[in-house]
Amino acid sequence: MNEKKNSYLRMGIILFCAMLVGGVIGFGGRVMIDSIGEGIGICMQALIELIQKYMLPLLLIILILTVACGEVTLNKLRSIGKRMLQAGEEESDQLEYEEENAGGKGMAVNVLSQVLSVIILSAGYSVQYIENTEKPEGFLISCILFLICFAYDGMWQVRYIKTEQKIHPEKKGDPSSIKFQEQWLRSCDEAEKEIIYQSAYKVYASLGKCIPVLLLITMLGNLFFNTGMLAILVVAFLWLFVTLTYIRSCIKMQRSKIEK
Repeated sequence: MNEKKNSYLRMGIILFCAMLVGGVIGFGGRVMIDSIGEGIGICMQALIELIQKYMLPLLLIILILTVACGEVTLNKLRSIGKRMLQAGEEESDQLEYEEENAGGKGMAVNVLSQVLSVIILSAGYSVQYIENTEKPEGFLISCILFLICFAYDGMWQVRYIKTEQKIHPEKKGDPSSIKFQEQWLRSCDEAEKEIIYQSAYKVYASLGKCIPVLLLITMLGNLFFNTGMLAILVVAFLWLFVTLTYIRSCIKMQRSKIEK
């Protein structure tokens, strides 16, 4: 009973502290905006103009680095796959770790290139910028580089899956199918599934901590900088979607367990 009361008390203290911190942030933010708000706006505008000015070379650099890292990763995975054919049990475990490490880093670079490309292109992705720019052909070339980079990233993911399937023929799934994750999961053994489940739950737990912070940031951004409601709605919808998806999955798995 005392433990339950302590839980309510701790939660009450946490909520009170959160409201107190929110009030301090709101008041402090208002004071800060009144004093340096114009300077922040000027700096942000200067940053956007700088990105717009160097949009083409930045996207070209991202494309070159993405292709270079992608090809190096695939070649390394193929080399590891060949060594696995002749490896003993102990060496095989080390090679599997190297394979997972190389593939994970390659996938991280793949996603990072997409995110950076979107951010850079978004700096000039407006009708006002296109109409006022002195070199509209430069923006057109930037869009082409953006599309090439995204196309390469998509094809690289397919090649990565195909490479993994050559190394591990038991792995099934068509990377172009919307049900690929389910097909791949069914072909994994119990140890691999356990790793996937634990990693997925860690992602869910991390999002549960990250999304509320992002929601607070977008709300403060709208309060102080008039950034609009769209960012708030997107983050709020993402929070709702992640939570409902997790709950639905838990209920579905529990029902399957009962039916068995």
